[in-house]
Amino acid sequence: MRISELQMETHRLDEMYAFYATTLGFDVLDVGTDFFAVQIGFTRLTFRRTNSNVTPFYHYAFNVPSNLLSNSMGWLAERSIQFLTADGGSLIDQGTFWNAHSCYFHDPAGNIAEFIARHSLAYSNSTVFSVTEVIGVSEIGLPVIHPENVAVELEKNFGLGALHDGGFPNFVGMGSDEGLLIVVEHQRPWFPTREIPVQSSLIGKIETGSKGLWQYQNGLYQFESF
Repeated sequence: MRISELQMETHRLDEMYAFYATTLGFDVLDVGTDFFAVQIGFTRLTFRRTNSNVTPFYHYAFNVPSNLLSNSMGWLAERSIQFLTADGGSLIDQGTFWNAHSCYFHDPAGNIAEFIARHSLAYSNSTVFSVTEVIGVSEIGLPVIHPENVAVELEKNFGLGALHDGGFPNFVGMGSDEGLLIVVEHQRPWFPTREIPVQSSLIGKIETGSKGLWQYQNGLYQFESF
């Protein structure tokens, strides 16, 4: 599965534009008074200015080549990005099942972003990291009230299977190493900061090889597949 498009909301649109378009340097596809869109590998990522009284909060990850994670961390550090730590370290071993290492950081809106190197995916031919090496958005968190029910719905509507059960029914990753919908119980804290999730508007398109549609709570989350 691939996440080809993802649209989120933010209360800090100008700062987010500066971060993604200038600090990180992703290609800008479109920009308006209340939104902007950038291309991140195979993913079109859009942020819109929120009209909600609740501050949007998300957790998402970007795949980077396994052989370039250390270089990518140096690249982020050169841009004055502070890493989030676990057990005192910024390079996180995700364990045997995930077969990955990652680093975490906050973006200007306070979202938890992650660069993750999945060792089962192909390495890059490059030895130097640049923004063009980011493969795409590989994870988006979906805080829900009944994760087990949502997992069944995602399997029914999109044919997605569970890649990882992190304590099901409180956590399950639906999809593949290329793209995962991370279904979590809505009060389960995010790693590594222990921040409580917020159910914030999400619109996405995923590539599964077949057409499907899924909505949660009257369109709070909306995903279609192709």
